[in-house]
Amino acid sequence: MGWAGTGNGVLLSLAADHGFGALVTVDRGIEHQQNVSGLPIPVVILLAVRNRLAELQPLVSGVVALLSGDLQRRVYRFPSSRILLSSRSLWATAFDSSPCRRPLAAIVR
Repeated sequence: MGWAGTGNGVLLSLAADHGFGALVTVDRGIEHQQNVSGLPIPVVILLAVRNRLAELQPLVSGVVALLSGDLQRRVYRFPSSRILLSSRSLWATAFDSSPCRRPLAAIVR
């Protein structure tokens, strides 16, 4: 679609204008970079120990279930902090790490 290199704010607007239903990303900084009260579409942030396919694949079925529901225009963290609390080491790793430098983003219709 020619959107490579597009900033998050413009990307969210383009996605909404083209009928996409949500933005799925591993960029944990997006909610601090954007005005979350004015999001044009829901944003789902994947929380994993690392942003590698092997760590993200187990989240897919849960994210699909989340996206199948009625989402509001807000930020969703998946898995939620309640799930992460069940594993202290995962909680510490997930929230003590810095946002990735090259975020992986996918737009879902």
